Amino acid sequence: MTLNNCYFERITNASIGVLLFLFSLGFSAITIAFLPVIGFLVALPVLGLSIYFLRAQRSKECSL
Repeated sequence: MTLNNCYFERITNASIGVLLFLFSLGFSAITIAFLPVIGFLVALPVLGLSIYFLRAQRSKECSL
């Protein structure tokens, strides 16, 4: 894999992780205002997914 593909792999994983993290923060804010139990049930899995993407393993070609 070329260096350019590794760059896009890192950017993609980080951007998906940050986007999901922002969604989980939004769901948490909605939880405080409107739906206390249901909002947390949605926010926690989205938070878990964001952590997964932020800590995702790189492919073997992109590992240092």
